[in-house]
Amino acid sequence: MEKNMKHHKYSEKGVTSILTVLFFIVLVSVITIGFTRLMSQEFAQGYEDELTKSAYNAATAGVEDAKRAILFCSAQVGSEKTNCETELYTATCPGFNTGTYFQTKLGIPQSNSGKTKVSDSGQEGYSCVTVSRNTQDIKGTLSYMSGSGSMFELKTNDAAGYKTVRISWRNPTNSTTLYPQSRFNTGNPRAFGTGSEYYWNYDGSLLTSPTVLRVMVISVPEGAFNLADIKQQSVFVYPQMNGSVATISNIDNGAVPVKRMSTLCDTAQSWTCSVDISYFASHKYNQYILLKPVYSDAVFSMTATTALGAPVTFNNVQLSIDSTGYTAGLSRRIQTTVHAGGPAINTSNAIDSGGGLCKNFRVGLANLFTNIDYNNCKPL
Repeated sequence: MEKNMKHHKYSEKGVTSILTVLFFIVLVSVITIGFTRLMSQEFAQGYEDELTKSAYNAATAGVEDAKRAILFCSAQVGSEKTNCETELYTATCPGFNTGTYFQTKLGIPQSNSGKTKVSDSGQEGYSCVTVSRNTQDIKGTLSYMSGSGSMFELKTNDAAGYKTVRISWRNPTNSTTLYPQSRFNTGNPRAFGTGSEYYWNYDGSLLTSPTVLRVMVISVPEGAFNLADIKQQSVFVYPQMNGSVATISNIDNGAVPVKRMSTLCDTAQSWTCSVDISYFASHKYNQYILLKPVYSDAVFSMTATTALGAPVTFNNVQLSIDSTGYTAGLSRRIQTTVHAGGPAINTSNAIDSGGGLCKNFRVGLANLFTNIDYNNCKPL
């Protein structure tokens, strides 16, 4: 009897050991399978990320080729310009390089069966790059470090023309702090500092308030005109927490220039500030706007409406490029905008000076100027 009981105990211990081993094997198997699956997913995700980057780079190559074509067309005249733009603004895929024009002129490969290879392997390329001269808005980023700002000639093919232009801007960092109007009723805020004075970053942190925007509006009459007929004014627009959206009125009717105004910023739209330009008469072109931020950079957009408030499409002011890149069955699409270029007024090489500008320029050997007075450039 005692021997049978011992045998029974040993049997229970054996079963327990077997169950423990089996449980351990199952646990290790589950962990191994889970780890293998995780590694497989990470590898697949990494591979897909690499393909996505490759497709994005291919789409970027399409954008750069389109930029080359845009720059080339902007320099052409007459029938050559017409031929160039006919190819450039091909609205259906594969887009601007459907024909052989840009392959002949710039060496950009013609699309082959809807694809343009950008690598020797042929796995990467762009399948559709279209360029449009018509845009619903003008947008971009303004740098306060730029000495001349950004100028745009507002042109449209809409029969009614535009009566009002709205400019909206905000701090690129999506600022959440904005100072009340009373802070800037006396004098201009300074860029940096601490204390009780009206500094733009008074809270001691980064520039949190939307930037002050300098808006220069230039109105050029359509048709024949004299120099005295050109109207312009430059306004510094300050962001505020209260009030209303400011309006620069009747600039083309000889309105008295206003040097400074405050405008309302929308707290529900990342503190986006807006200012309206209201023209005396409707226009289709020959109106210019120069934008220059103060204190910090700004992200901006411009839209236009008719006298009845209907949206207006800009024409050949800012071109839109839509590029689709591919690689190994995966595609990426990029949409971007570029300046139209061409013979319009360009401020990229201008000098913006608050005072008089005097310049000396001499050509010759250095020893010829040893007795020259370099301080003889006097203000007017």
